[in-house]
Amino acid sequence: MPPLCTAGYGLATFQMTYFFGAFYLFLINTVFIALATLVVVRLLKFPYKKLVNHEAEIKAKRIAWVVVVVTLLPSLYFGFDIVQKERFRENAQIFIEKECLFSNDYLLDKTIDAGKKSIVLTYGGRKITAAEIEQLKTKLVYYKLGGATLTVRQGFEYLNEVKKPLDQMNPLQVILSEKENELNVIKTTIDSIKTVEAVTKQLFIEAKALNPNLKNLAFTALRVLEQPDTIANKPFLVYLQFSKLPNEQEKKQFESWLVVKLNKPVKVVFDL
Repeated sequence: MPPLCTAGYGLATFQMTYFFGAFYLFLINTVFIALATLVVVRLLKFPYKKLVNHEAEIKAKRIAWVVVVVTLLPSLYFGFDIVQKERFRENAQIFIEKECLFSNDYLLDKTIDAGKKSIVLTYGGRKITAAEIEQLKTKLVYYKLGGATLTVRQGFEYLNEVKKPLDQMNPLQVILSEKENELNVIKTTIDSIKTVEAVTKQLFIEAKALNPNLKNLAFTALRVLEQPDTIANKPFLVYLQFSKLPNEQEKKQFESWLVVKLNKPVKVVFDL
């Protein structure tokens, strides 16, 4: 039942690799259960029926053995391939543990691909020289990894690749990713503050030209709590301090100028 369930899932999701693999496992189970039953029945000398036609009986036996052989040969190949890949992984792991240690370096990530016979190592720390990498490659043969490809990556170049899901990242990678996000947020905040300071300075210079009595200017985005847990962005709030307050007409001119300048509705506070 489990192989058939997996085959059904693969067929339903159009994952043919799952379907053919599980269905082949079902065939192996079926054929070898039948073969085991036949062998046990013969060993215990249970009575069995023979075909009247001798040629038909021989033909049936041949068909049975052909089915067994056809089912057995691919399984032997796949079994051998699995053993070879597992042996490669074990040898590669031993090689990494014994040979791939460098002073002042930390192995951030390792990828062992038994199918492609490749080993990819990512280090953080001091720069590993080309001579050290070549010397490392010469030691592959001593661990029965002569045909393997060894790639050494340094620094944090692996971060430029597609990010791995968090459940596939080691703890250091998770921390580095989180710190990178925090730095991006801080950088964005600093850039925003610098932008506000630059705009405020420019507004003060231009407003001072409009009215020499201006002493101070400040502005910010007005944020008002409208509903529970809901904060809405509001127009700019601009604070203007004068040594002598402007008249009503000058106040309207200031308001109109600020609306055009900031390209948003503006709430202006005039103060002495």
